[in-house]
Order: sequence, then C-alpha cells, then structure tokens
Amino acid sequence: MKKNVGYCCFTDVANIGDYALYNANKILFPELNILNANNPELDSNINIFGGGTLYPYSLYANKFKPRKFEFAIGQGVNPPLNEKFSIPTRFRMRYRKFNYFGVRGFHSQKILNDHGIKSIVTGDSALAFAGSVKANLNSNIIGINLVTQKMGDRIGNDDLIFNKVKGLINEALSNGHEILLIPCCISDVDGMKELCKISNKVRFLDFWSAPINMDLDAFFTEIATCSFVITERLHASVFCSLIGVPFLSINYKPKCMDFIDTLKLDRDISVDPDKFVRDIKYTDIVEFINNLSISEQLQDSTLNLRRSLWDAASEISDMIDNI
Repeated sequence: MKKNVGYCCFTDVANIGDYALYNANKILFPELNILNANNPELDSNINIFGGGTLYPYSLYANKFKPRKFEFAIGQGVNPPLNEKFSIPTRFRMRYRKFNYFGVRGFHSQKILNDHGIKSIVTGDSALAFAGSVKANLNSNIIGINLVTQKMGDRIGNDDLIFNKVKGLINEALSNGHEILLIPCCISDVDGMKELCKISNKVRFLDFWSAPINMDLDAFFTEIATCSFVITERLHASVFCSLIGVPFLSINYKPKCMDFIDTLKLDRDISVDPDKFVRDIKYTDIVEFINNLSISEQLQDSTLNLRRSLWDAASEISDMIDNI
C-alpha cells in the first residue's frame, strides 16, 4: 500500500512550471501518494517540498502544515531580504528539521550554507521528465516566453523588455523566421497574445486549450520545433534544457540564475534585463542558432543534473520506506 505524503508546493495548472513540478514528483516517487499538503483530511506525518522558490517566506506565512518528517528536493531558496529575516531562530530551526534537503542550484545552496545549513544540489525537480523529445535545430522557428504579468518584485522594466522583443520579432520575421509564443503562466496569456497582432507568422501556443489540453508531452513537443527560445519564466529555461533547445534567459528573478549557473555551460545563456534591452540584437540570436555546441552542452549538463536528482529521490525514498 502506498504511503500518503504531503506535497508542499502549488498543484494547479495556472503556472505550467508548478504543474510540471507536481507531476515530476509523481515520477520521482511512484511508490508514494503525492497529495496536497494543505488538505485538512490528509493523514500523513511526511512532507515533501518538491520544488518552487518557497523559502524562507512561505514558512513565516504558515503556508504548509509542519509534519514530523520533512524532505526537500529541487527546492529554491530566496535570498534574505534583510537582517530580520536572515537570522531568526524559527528560520534556522525549521530548516534543521529536514531529514534531507535537496536544492535547485548553487545559489540556493550558498544561502543555506551562510546560515549553517547543509544541502545537496539536485537540480530542478522538473528535470525528472525523460527528455525523449529532441530539438529540431534546423527549424526556422524562434520561440518567445515572457512575463507579462505585472509584479513588484521583478528585475527590469517589463514594458521595455516587451517592446524590445517586438523589435526582435519584426527583424526575425523579415529574415524568414516564424515565431512561436510560449506562455508558461496563464497570467501572461493576454499580454503575449498582443504579439500575435504583428504577423500571421506569429503563432500562439496555448497550453490550456486544444490541441494541447494541459498535456506536458505535447507541450514539450511543440517547444522542440524551435531552434532557439528567448525565455523569461524559469521553467521555460528548464524545459528548453531538457529538450536541448538553445535559449537566452532574461533573468527577471534570482531563481533564473540559480538554475542556469548550475548548468555550468561554456557559453553564457543568460542576461540581465537591462542589458537585454540595451545590447541584444537579432545577430546574437543567429549566433545562438548557429552554435550547435550549445544544444549538446545543454543535453550533457541536464543529464548530469538528472542523475543527481534521481540519486536524491532514491535516497529520500529509502528514508521514507524506513519510517
């Protein structure tokens, strides 16, 4: 009989990254019933924090009921905003209760190290997907993923980024490319649909409607038709890495660098939002498309992280089995 465990992350489909993480944890732990930790009827003494960037502030908000045994895998950690949040006993003791703490990347690990908390870098939990879909590097399709939802804690000016992308799209179209718009959050849909007005060669990929209908494999297959993607949402970068599609990440939040620096690529595939607006040109996109080694490095780096992820899942499974 499968053990019930509380899943401490978001489980709805409004954000494809969250939805992918939830399903990835089911892949990583097939012997467990992965259930919403906030369900008042959940009978379990085990929590799994399966991804997202929830620390330390979700702990103060009491978003997830504490349980006797707690494990984390692929977890992102926010840098403390100020001294009030960086030192308190509740923050330190909460972490030290974890039976296993696996984090998304080196940045998250350093934050914990600075607080005397040991952790293992496992990579993002969404890397659990097999990655059987491979990129079509000969395609003339360029993918675009943007954050058009208004948020106060983002880095960079979203209006400037949006207008910059419009200019890049126009230049790409004039050079024979097609454009695939890839929103990863339902709150970005309306803003990204504005880009469809540029040309009938700008296509919109709707995860939530036919023909995708929230099918992650079908979604990945569509991303694989791109030879290059401009990404802003973290999991757009994760999905491209899985598939081997070269991408340039606009680092609108620290979590983007947390993942990308952990890939340890020779080529820089991320950019500060202001630098993106100021410096990135269509010719840079062409250079990414023509540099086939980026795809090879992405696949190799992702494979290494996936091994770490599965090793962590196996260790956590053994620990839970002995509870």
